[in-house]
Amino acid sequence: MRHCLAVALLVAAVQAGPRGQAAFEVASIKPNTSGDASRRGIGTPPGGRLMLTDLPLRTIIRFAYGIQNAQLVGGPAWIDTDFFDIEAKAPADRVANNARVPMDTLRAMTQSMLADRFKLIARHDTRQLPVYALIVARNDGRLGPQLQPAAVDCERLERNNQEPPPPKDGQPSCGGLLGAGRLALNGWSMSRLAINLATWVDRIVVDRTGLTGGFNLTLEWSLDQRPQFDALGAPARPVDIPTDRTGPSIFSAIEEQLGLKLQPETGPVDVLVIDHVEHPTPD
Repeated sequence: MRHCLAVALLVAAVQAGPRGQAAFEVASIKPNTSGDASRRGIGTPPGGRLMLTDLPLRTIIRFAYGIQNAQLVGGPAWIDTDFFDIEAKAPADRVANNARVPMDTLRAMTQSMLADRFKLIARHDTRQLPVYALIVARNDGRLGPQLQPAAVDCERLERNNQEPPPPKDGQPSCGGLLGAGRLALNGWSMSRLAINLATWVDRIVVDRTGLTGGFNLTLEWSLDQRPQFDALGAPARPVDIPTDRTGPSIFSAIEEQLGLKLQPETGPVDVLVIDHVEHPTPD
C-alpha cells in the first residue's frame, strides 16, 4: 500500500487556531467507520480545497501544525482510534484563477477549524527527547546511487504558490509515494525526507545534511516488525503493513542507497501539548 504524503510549528501557548485568523468558507466533517485504508490520504485540489480522507485526529493535527508524530503530546485515546473525512474550501477571495491555496494558509485554516469544530486547545512546550540527526555519511560528501539533485525545488514552488512542471517520462516533477518499506520523493528537500523518515524510526528526525534544493530519491528497506503508525500517522494494522525480513534495515538502506546516515542524539524539541479536545460538532 502506498500513500501520498506532503507534509513540516508555531511558537506560542495559544488556543489552536485563533478566531481572528484565516478560516475556511465551509467545512464538512464526517466520521469514517469503513475500516478501508485504501483511500486514506491528504489532498489539496485546485480551487482552494482541502480533502482529508479516513484520517484520525492525530494526523489532522499534525498536518495543521506541520509536526512529526513524536511532537504531539497528550490527548484522549480516541484521537488515534476515531477516523474522519473532512472536505473544506477556502473563501473565494483567497483563491485566484482556481489555483491552489498556499500550504501555510491551508494549515492556518485547518487550525481554525480544529479550534471551532473540535474545540482544540493546545500549547507549545520544549522537552528533551531522543532524536536522529540526518547527516551525509561519507567524508567526501558523495551521495548514494538513489539520491540525485532534482531539476525543480518543489518547496520553493509551493511557497510561491506556483504549479510544478508537467510530468516527464511518466514521473511527476513534484510528488511522493510513502508505503511499507518504500519511499519515493521527487523534487523535495532533505527536511521533507527527514519528516517522512520519522514515521518509520519512531523518533524525530532533524535535517543536518547541509544539502539545499530539491532531490529525487528512492529508498527501499525491509520491515522486521510492524510500526505503531502507518505512513499517514494512523494506527497500523497487520493487514495494512506486512513484515518483510529479506532486505536491509531502514538504517542500512539510508546509508547504502542515499549516502546519508541517521545519527542518534538527544536535544530540545518543540512539542505541541493537547490540553483539551472534543468530538466535532455535527455538520
